[in-house]
Amino acid sequence: MTTVPAWALGQGAGVQIPKDEKVNPTFRFFVPKDKEKRIIFLHGIETSLTIWEHQFELMNKGKLSWNNFATCLASIHQPCPMCRYAEDMGKYGRTAVQLFSVLDLTPWKDRNGVDHPYSKMVLAAKKGTQALLLRRHMDLVNDGKTQGLLHAQFKVYRAPDEKSPGVGSDYQFLKYSDLSKIPPEDAAPVSWDEFAPNPAYMAKCVARLRGGGAIVGGKPASGGLFDDDDLTSEAPAGPAGPVADIQCDY
Repeated sequence: MTTVPAWALGQGAGVQIPKDEKVNPTFRFFVPKDKEKRIIFLHGIETSLTIWEHQFELMNKGKLSWNNFATCLASIHQPCPMCRYAEDMGKYGRTAVQLFSVLDLTPWKDRNGVDHPYSKMVLAAKKGTQALLLRRHMDLVNDGKTQGLLHAQFKVYRAPDEKSPGVGSDYQFLKYSDLSKIPPEDAAPVSWDEFAPNPAYMAKCVARLRGGGAIVGGKPASGGLFDDDDLTSEAPAGPAGPVADIQCDY
């Protein structure tokens, strides 16, 4: 079971922030419009994590991408340059997201030709999906299934309209899955330290948004955009985007 890290409990700027530049961030669960996927929850409602997060648009390989996420620095009582940018520009404000580890039962083949029957991902639920998942949890509990979402397998459908949530708009319970059949490391939830606030990464992103360019000597090259306290660590960016959409039976 994952535990709630100190940084997520609002314990202030003095908490230890994890630092590992070699960590590969977990992909985010995504459903294309008018498609279905099946998932297994590795977290229940009780062990999910809710954070304040900024999502923003940056150039990636010559294309603008919304696949950029950073945990708001307010959770560690530090000035957040992205909050400041949002106040100035009217976009990229923070949003509360509830995080769950899931297995996406979409088979895929890696670059070496090896087949994989599933992928561990992070489902980031915004307000409407949070309410939907809480209802599904309560439906299961009221039906005598006290573990709720934990290890529950769902069929997830996303409506075709433009405003449908990227994580799906309809969740139908199928069954509980026996995860003893898969390697323990695959059945283990994602570590929440992946989402630890990262002042240096946040500063770099805001420097790019403001046209400040590269970071020189730990500070934005353009200067004057951040306080020294905004630049206190180095770590990788947040989780990446979706994988291919194919069906499987697991």
